[in-house]
This record gives sequence, structure tokens and C-alpha cells, in this order.
Amino acid sequence: MLEAVDLHFSYGAAHRRRASPAHAAAPRSVVDGVSLTIPRGGLVGLLGPNGSGKTTILRLLAGTLRPQRGRVRLGGRDLTVLSRSEIARRLAVVPQETQLAFEYTVLEIVLMGRYPHLGPFEVEGPEDLASALRALEATGTGDLADRPFHTLSGGEKQRVVIASALAQLDPASRHAAQASGPDGRLLFLDEPTASLDLRYQIEVAALVRDLHARHDITVLLSTHDLHFARTVCSDVVLLSRGRVLDHGAPDRVLTPASLGELYGIDPAVAAPLLR
Repeated sequence: MLEAVDLHFSYGAAHRRRASPAHAAAPRSVVDGVSLTIPRGGLVGLLGPNGSGKTTILRLLAGTLRPQRGRVRLGGRDLTVLSRSEIARRLAVVPQETQLAFEYTVLEIVLMGRYPHLGPFEVEGPEDLASALRALEATGTGDLADRPFHTLSGGEKQRVVIASALAQLDPASRHAAQASGPDGRLLFLDEPTASLDLRYQIEVAALVRDLHARHDITVLLSTHDLHFARTVCSDVVLLSRGRVLDHGAPDRVLTPASLGELYGIDPAVAAPLLR
């Protein structure tokens, strides 16, 4: 289980502390008292307009940002007491975009997911290659293994990056006991269907459902896509200005009234979006 308690985060807070009072700009509050529980086996969607704090909350929960107030617990342990490798063996993040400084093949990209399982100066071995091949198979990208990553379509790239995250979470390694534990493995997806055409949106949605159902992976994702949230997620969290507006099953939470409040539009305008 992943638990967030009373999270607060403001960009610019550190600069404000260093600056003189005369020149210090007020920090911009992005996350304001957010508390969430992501149970094992959940498929939870964060939904909200631009600037609502979705990506920042994902980063706080993943430990790549530290809250100014509040705490995040993974399996009952505060993230601050866990090493980056311990966290990475249990929690993987797929960002909105993946930019590479060099040209890599698909297999090389997926093998990068094994880094948290390697010791200092250690290179990938047969176990790591087997993990990468399983991840490619699970995402339907095995036939792309030798292709340069930059030659892939947007949908193919998304599947490959998800495969790298699966390889990262694969417990079939020397760290098997620590890799998942009683609280399982977590996959974070930041806007997984952004910039994809309809075909690839459908494929990624099907892949997320399959990984959740067949591979015992807890999923937390951010999205703007109402249809994606309704058809894929078991629970939805509505975020407005860094606060939780509502959370629960999509059929209860996603109503014309709640969407009207969330996006500042007339509920009558929101109603057709839910058909």
C-alpha cells in the first residue's frame, strides 16, 4: 500500500527562503493538503485540469520530490528512509515524454530498467536479459527489440517505455525478496495517452488493463481523458488547484455536476462528455 498524508508542496519555496524579504516572491502552492491511499491491486486515475497538481503529486509519491509538509509511506515505511534503489525495485514511473541523448535500440532501452537491480560497476547478466525479454513480450514489442528507439511510432515508444518499467519491477532477480514484498509493485503513468492517435490510445488502454489484471501490478496514472478514466480505472481522484475535490468509483465521481465544478463549466456542457 502507498499512503500520502497531508502533502504540501510549493514551487519557489526554497528560493524564497534564500532571497531577501524585499525580493522574495510568494511561492506557488501546487499541492495543498493532499491525502491519498493507493491500495494493492488498485488502478487509480488522477484527473484534473492543467495546473491541478497531477504530475507533482506523482513525483511526490515516487520520491523524486520531497513534500514541504506531510509524508509518503510505501508499505508502512516512510519514503525518506528508503534508498533510491529500494524504491525503484518496487515503483516505476513512465513519464509523459522520453528524451534520449544517444541512439539506443529497443532492447537497450528495456535493459535500462534493470539498473536498480545491479551493484556498482555490475553489468546486465542472463537474469536481466530474461527480464527484459519477458517485459517486451508482455507489452507486445518483442519484434521491435533490434529497432532503434527513435524510429518507432508514438504508440510503439510508449509500449517500449512501459516495457522498461516492467523490467525494472521484475522480481526475478537477486533482489527478489525485496522487489515486491507484501505490498506488491507499483507502476506510475503520467498522461499515458497524451499525443497519441485514437488507435494507440485504445492499445495503451488495453495494455494498462492487461498489466494490472495479469501481472499483479498496482497502477496510478494521471490523465485528461475522461473516457480513459471511466473505462480503465477502478477509482478516480479529482484534483482542483492542488486539492482533492472528490475520489471514488468512476460511475459515482464522474458526473456532470462534478465535472462542471472541476473544470469551471456548465454541467449541461459536461453531460455529453460522459455519454
